[in-house]
Amino acid sequence: MICILEKLQIQLSEKFKINGKEVIWIMLEKKKKKHIIKPNHELYSLIDGYSLKSKNLYNYANYLIRQTFFITSNLKNGKTLNIEQQEFLNMMNAKVDDFNNKKQETLRKKQSIRKDLNKLFKPLDYFHKEHTYLGYDFLEFICSSEPDYRQIMSQVAQQVLKVIDKNWKSFFESVKGRRKNKGNYT
Repeated sequence: MICILEKLQIQLSEKFKINGKEVIWIMLEKKKKKHIIKPNHELYSLIDGYSLKSKNLYNYANYLIRQTFFITSNLKNGKTLNIEQQEFLNMMNAKVDDFNNKKQETLRKKQSIRKDLNKLFKPLDYFHKEHTYLGYDFLEFICSSEPDYRQIMSQVAQQVLKVIDKNWKSFFESVKGRRKNKGNYT
């Protein structure tokens, strides 16, 4: 098993003066360390378990996004949904109601603490032929009740969901780019 840790390292590059004031130029450098953990290492089973749960969370989130994308694409193309697809879409739209209620309650609590907070509540729309992507906040809301999400550290779980969100957004950008200029894609 290979564990890669990223670490920001601050290096003092140089001091110089601007308008008579001393300025320190700081350069941030990202370094990666690779650790190979063998099966006989005392932490191997712990790290292997976390890796498995992270993989399961990624795959579950990917499944939710793919199903929603395929179903809403079918709706957009005028195709009829089978029973399983309709049940999935109904389940996701029911969770939209729960998500909106939670967000609205959170906003009310924040506004009761900070009277100057004039943020308006913008509810998430149901999934249909024009609304096809889950988004990170909704994805986290759905996945937060999953056992794999709860059994790993919250920062790790959130990072897994951010990675899948980033990957799907990149896919959508590639699709848009391909439509504009097919010659750049093979």
